[in-house]
Amino acid sequence: MKLRTKRATRVAGAFTLAAGLALAAASPAVAAPPNTAIGLQATGTIVAGPFAVSTFPGSSPNSLVNIGVPGLLSTGAVNTAAGNVNASSSVDNLAVTLSAIASLSAGTVTSSCAFDPNTSTVSGTAGLTNAAFTVLGVPTGLAANPAPNTVVGIPGVATLTLNRQSTAGDGTLTIDALVISLLGSAQNVTVATSVCNAADLAPVPLIPANVAVGALAMLLIGGTSFQIHRRRNLADPVT
Repeated sequence: MKLRTKRATRVAGAFTLAAGLALAAASPAVAAPPNTAIGLQATGTIVAGPFAVSTFPGSSPNSLVNIGVPGLLSTGAVNTAAGNVNASSSVDNLAVTLSAIASLSAGTVTSSCAFDPNTSTVSGTAGLTNAAFTVLGVPTGLAANPAPNTVVGIPGVATLTLNRQSTAGDGTLTIDALVISLLGSAQNVTVATSVCNAADLAPVPLIPANVAVGALAMLLIGGTSFQIHRRRNLADPVT
């Protein structure tokens, strides 16, 4: 009886090991926050969004036909996507009410970022197509490919930050294509955000998958043989 108990314990341990090997073969090597893309978000007096959020791991791509926030803004199509090494966001036909005398519009606002496994670096960019703000009917164009953290002031109305980029301590890069901060209030609008880790988030096998599968198969065969042998022993009286 003691011998049979020991054998059963060994087989149970072997099956536990096999399960662990199988899980290890498909688990990420390092836990990290997801790569993320956000179409648009408003914070402050008027809170709305985040809209069309894509993440990896998670849900991607995502899109909206349009966004409307009464008294503040409207958009056309919004599209976001996030992968294991990249993220991107685009907002079409943006129109923002800055004040009673000022507004902002853009044909398309985009941002994107990517991690390069060959250089272990993460980089990104932002773009604005046909973007301009208008004060008292007079338009002022905005750069199509602004340098990182370009600040444009609209006296008495708002501060615009184009291609806002920030890097966290772990190397994660966040790019906001356009950030609108209205003066005299806490109202902010962030358009086309992309966030990328300084890492490839694809699951990395801790051991080769074929090794794990082979080990699991061998242990399953061994366990089956043990069960057959055990049934035969139980069928025969022990003297």
